[in-house]
Amino acid sequence: AFPFLTWSLGLGLLRSIKCSRKAVFSVVNDWQYIPDTVERGAFYRKYPMLFSSYVKSLKEHDDIALLTQRELGFKVQTGVWFSEVSLRNQYKRQFLKMIKKGSLPPLAEIAMNGNEMTCSLPDVIGSRREVYCTGKRPTCTQEIAELARQICLVGGFDAFVNFYPLVCKQYVQAGTDLFFDLYAPQNAMVINIGMPSSDVDQSEDLFLNSEVTIHRNA
Repeated sequence: AFPFLTWSLGLGLLRSIKCSRKAVFSVVNDWQYIPDTVERGAFYRKYPMLFSSYVKSLKEHDDIALLTQRELGFKVQTGVWFSEVSLRNQYKRQFLKMIKKGSLPPLAEIAMNGNEMTCSLPDVIGSRREVYCTGKRPTCTQEIAELARQICLVGGFDAFVNFYPLVCKQYVQAGTDLFFDLYAPQNAMVINIGMPSSDVDQSEDLFLNSEVTIHRNA
């Protein structure tokens, strides 16, 4: 129930906002709880378009568009959906481009350990945290940073409202901070709304212990 309930909530929120450009999208968790015998791409081949319930609710809002990665210029095979696995791979490619162009933040440090390269950035208290490593797979943190980049910088949206399962709070907040640390975007705002994703049957259940954080450059 969580995906569709937050989809509907997002449409309602956008309806109440007066602006010239509004869009909504959905991200698929295609890395977790998937048996090895299941081929990840099968979902996107079977469901390249939105589910009928999503389409019906979206048609009720003429001023809200559906945003896809293809519209942002990405060559993906995930239909109208954003893919968590794709976002992680895109983060890796984007980070390597930044290293090649020398466009990482001044405080970024790159270290080599044999053939393995790592990069770190200082956090708010000065402790260094790893933000990239050629020998490791990106996590939800890097995925969120890439998602925010695509929405705010590639898509050109001033604000990104992210409804997410509250259990992912640590990664979502860290990924949002990473986005601002890496790109220092101007006039961009990210609003993270964490909501319970289990034992949710109706929209009212989403507001139990929900949390909202607002991120923008000072």
